[in-house]
Amino acid sequence: IDPVRIREANENLKAAAATDSTITSRVRFLNQDLFTTDISEATVVTLYLLPSLNIKLLPTLNKMLKPGTRVVSHAFDMGPEIKPDMEPVNVNGRTVYFYTVPIN
Repeated sequence: IDPVRIREANENLKAAAATDSTITSRVRFLNQDLFTTDISEATVVTLYLLPSLNIKLLPTLNKMLKPGTRVVSHAFDMGPEIKPDMEPVNVNGRTVYFYTVPIN
């Protein structure tokens, strides 16, 4: 929702390309409606949304993404009913949750 964050993310992507020239063809940052944007080409989706929004987004993820697509959620899970693929991981003091589509 903040074009400045998209610009920063693209600048970081450009810097990362200095060590991995293929990364720019594999990563895109979108500033669009998360419920209507076509994400069907994604192989990994990262989220930083509250659990209530993750739960609301779940049907869209399962509908649009191919089976086997990874969903990585920073700080927030998909609610108490949805179990991640593995125990959440602590990365620099932040919890990361891993899911694979279909997410049940």
